[in-house]
Amino acid sequence: MEPHQKIIRQVAKKILQPEGLFQKGTSRLWLDDNDYFMTLVEFQPHSYEKGCFLNVGVCFLWGHGRVMEDGPDTFDIGGRVEPAGLSYVPYDGQDDVFAEKTETLTRRALEEVVEYRRLRDLTYAKERLVGRIPAESPFWEVYDAAMLCFFKGDYEDGMSCLQRFLEILDRSLAESSVPIPWKEALYRFCREELLFGLSSAQAAQRMVCDSINRCRASFGAKPSLQKMKKNVVF
Repeated sequence: MEPHQKIIRQVAKKILQPEGLFQKGTSRLWLDDNDYFMTLVEFQPHSYEKGCFLNVGVCFLWGHGRVMEDGPDTFDIGGRVEPAGLSYVPYDGQDDVFAEKTETLTRRALEEVVEYRRLRDLTYAKERLVGRIPAESPFWEVYDAAMLCFFKGDYEDGMSCLQRFLEILDRSLAESSVPIPWKEALYRFCREELLFGLSSAQAAQRMVCDSINRCRASFGAKPSLQKMKKNVVF
């Protein structure tokens, strides 16, 4: 393991592991298991030099009409974090300097993790997800708000959000001059599968719970994710 990789691992282990996070295999990704979502802390490498950026965000386990083959891999909320303007930490051979700056990134990451844990409260989560839908060009924000409402048992609000999402998806496909395979697949999933599971509040909630359960079961079978919580079933 290269020196800068070792430093990142040591710092993350010192700061994040005592707070309940775990490393995905030997990667630069650390995870906080919150049952229906994972918070991701990624020490993203630079494409051409040694160092790291910091990304922190939430990946919802109800998925987006697809299987996450390698584990949680989307930042449904969140993204790049730059504490005090520290957007990138390069490694130039000075271990102490790199360790100090990496620790600054990691402590800020932990602050973000603690804030995202508030989403365990579904009332707060609904306020956060519905409230974050942008006025212009919304997409996944609307889908996630719908799934959260169904999961919480707020059926009417969930159907309202889902209908809005389907209108956005329809319009996006109609306005495109070229085929967009992933959107076309998503459209088929929504129209041919998703809608059939929404006949009642109980059915909608069960559908989301089943999606989360399948995702957790798939993740839990992977060697790199064996430190997930066990026996979490909705």
